[in-house]
Amino acid sequence: MYITQGSNGKYSHKGIMANDVRGRVAGIRYPYYAPCNSICIKTYKEAGQVMWQSLNKVRFANGRIDYATYMTAHDDTMDAYIGQIVEQGDQLGNMGKKGNATGIHCHIQISQSKDTSWTRNKY
Repeated sequence: MYITQGSNGKYSHKGIMANDVRGRVAGIRYPYYAPCNSICIKTYKEAGQVMWQSLNKVRFANGRIDYATYMTAHDDTMDAYIGQIVEQGDQLGNMGKKGNATGIHCHIQISQSKDTSWTRNKY
């Protein structure tokens, strides 16, 4: 996995804590998987974007224990639906370039909370 744009990057991630990742070989629509048992709470089909939330509190790398709310984007084959429950390790989707993406990748951003008020930034 390669990070092609990191958090607070100089392009579309300016001001946000998000990462764009691609697989070992650029241009391949690699699958990506649920990091924890989760439920789909929002979808934005025009961008292949889905907001997921952990069913239970999880331990984050910084030691905090809280709910995880995370967004994935750019999946050309996105078929998630609100209320869908996935188990840790289930495939969530495939890297893609739907929306305003410049190449095949998965955009992911995570909140250590149940916050669902995210909005698209001006970049």
